[in-house]
Amino acid sequence: MTSLSRARTCASHRPAGARHDRRVPSVGAVDQVAASLATLDATLASPMPLDFLGSVSRLLSPLEPAARGTAETMAHAASSRALTAMLLTSDTPVTTAALHLVREMAADDELRRRCADELAQRRTPVPAWVRRFHEIRVDGPVRVLLPPADGVESLVIGASLPGVDLAEVSTSLAGLGLDPADLARLAEHDDGPEGPQLPTLPSFDAFTLVLTTHELDCGRLPSVVLLTQHEPADLVERLCAMDDSVVSRTLPDAEARRALDHVLGGTDQCVPLDDTSAGHLPLLRCLAERLTPELRAA
Repeated sequence: MTSLSRARTCASHRPAGARHDRRVPSVGAVDQVAASLATLDATLASPMPLDFLGSVSRLLSPLEPAARGTAETMAHAASSRALTAMLLTSDTPVTTAALHLVREMAADDELRRRCADELAQRRTPVPAWVRRFHEIRVDGPVRVLLPPADGVESLVIGASLPGVDLAEVSTSLAGLGLDPADLARLAEHDDGPEGPQLPTLPSFDAFTLVLTTHELDCGRLPSVVLLTQHEPADLVERLCAMDDSVVSRTLPDAEARRALDHVLGGTDQCVPLDDTSAGHLPLLRCLAERLTPELRAA
């Protein structure tokens, strides 16, 4: 059993009564649930899938083992549980869409099972990419970037989203006054006098997570988790071009999985992640499991 599997098992096996908390949420928690639901509704309507992905990941982040040390995630844990409970009992397009993603990103195996059972009963239509989110796959090999600083390294892991209608995305962006063709022209001429910059053209059916870790006395710990809407190969190329002292190498899937399991397990998390980085952990978990699918049920 991997450390990630142990973390998920611990999250699933709580004392009797803890799994189905019947306590009435506080007024503050109810307000947070309403605000979170409004955010999910707005981001589902966005033409860019990463907006909705990010919202659901942030919803689940207070329940992640590696995120429990931050004040904000601890404060929002009750509202996160209340919102996930509501997603299971309210059948609307936004709640059903969220369940599709929660089923793949949650740290709690029991919550995943309940999501799968509920989705099997629902017929509410959702966008194609949401319905096919379980088909998400890691895009190419994981790369590790080794900057000159001692003890620092960054894992770059990207994913492709099946089912995204790029023509529909372009039409929606054009309706908002944004022309992807203009972004492409900007991307071709973004080097400028100071050398190459980060890619300016987003990839609407792909995204990349960059996990930066530092070697400290208490172990190798995550310091930043960055989510960007770009192809991983393009991002690695630009980052290396910006600093020719950075070394890039391919990381075998099993080795990358062990490194991600260690981070997601939160066992040695003596320095808490900032709340933005913690918000990306459920999405990072989803990709980690795709690296070695045979370990998902371990």
